[in-house]
Amino acid sequence: MTDTEPPADAARMFLGQDALSQRDDGFVIDCPECGSSTLLADVVREGRCSGYDDVTGCGADLWLELAWDS
Repeated sequence: MTDTEPPADAARMFLGQDALSQRDDGFVIDCPECGSSTLLADVVREGRCSGYDDVTGCGADLWLELAWDS
């Protein structure tokens, strides 16, 4: 495992097209732990949601994984 890979026992979810919303500043998803709207760019850059250890007390570490079939 590298620093960019989630632990093997990490919870996973699949996001459909309805899971993404677009704002003026980019695409967002809702954090699966606390529900905070979080920019995808922030998930990639910081590995956390916008509510991490803030008002919500969220402790989720987040990763994005790209999968494809050809």
